[in-house]
Formats: sequence, structure tokens, C-alpha cells
Amino acid sequence: MSATADRINLGPRDQGLVRTCVTRKGEVVAFIVPRKRMADLLEQMEILSNPEAMAAINKAKAGKTKDYPISVLEEDSSHDRAATPGIHRQGSAKISGRSRPTTWLGSL
Repeated sequence: MSATADRINLGPRDQGLVRTCVTRKGEVVAFIVPRKRMADLLEQMEILSNPEAMAAINKAKAGKTKDYPISVLEEDSSHDRAATPGIHRQGSAKISGRSRPTTWLGSL
């Protein structure tokens, strides 16, 4: 496959597509997907495979969470953040066992 991938040259017609099929003997054997699209898919798969994240998403969809305005983030830093659980400012969110920096995280 690596030798084949080196020879693939997308024409102008194919460069704007979401994906391009690679075929061998008329059968699709691979897809060429833009890097950004692949990164987005992997991130979505990671979130969907996290039970805690999915529970929070389902809870939000069911209307069982509280929404906060963006202005909460702009308030004076002396404000007691403990009064607004679930709001983290420049902290980190734990998704799939790895911490990720975030500036706004509602119910996850």
C-alpha cells in the first residue's frame, strides 16, 4: 500500500472532496481523508467511547443540566467558583484518561 500511496496524485476535481476512494481491481481498499476531517473523527470517537462524557451529554440533552452564560468566565476572579459546580476556568477536562486544557466546560 505504501508504494501505491506514493503514486497517488489527486487532480483538481478530487482535491476538494471529503474523501477519495482507493481501489484495487475494482474494489475499494482504502480512503484518503483530509487530515482535519480525520482528527475530527478521532476526537468524536474518543468522546463517544467515554462513558462519563456520554452520560454528561445525555443528561444535557434531557435538559437535566444548568446552563451558564459566557459572562461567568469574565467575572472577577475573586468570585467563589465553588458556587457554580461544573465550571472550570483555564483548568483541564479529563477525557479518556488524559487531561486536556480547556477554557470553558459546562457539564463534562
